[in-house]
Amino acid sequence: MMVDEHTRCDRIIQGPNRTLTYNYTLVKIHKDDLNSEEFKSRMLPTLVNTYRNSEGMETFRKMGVTLHYIYHDKNGNFFTDITVGPNQT
Repeated sequence: MMVDEHTRCDRIIQGPNRTLTYNYTLVKIHKDDLNSEEFKSRMLPTLVNTYRNSEGMETFRKMGVTLHYIYHDKNGNFFTDITVGPNQT
């Protein structure tokens, strides 16, 4: 499922414990075309803000769910991962 023009959600996995793992592919990016640390530094504030403030995340916050986002490049190579959870609220 396409999230936006650059990002495809490939699957969501439950567990371990209270963790949901989202596996994404950056469909137009090769891992060598973008600095993974820069990507993380740009994405983390947005993901934390969404976790803290989105009505759609309210149940996750109440249940103490941690969200783990794994990003792959257009060729399926691991690019980076970001974890957001109750310790960041």
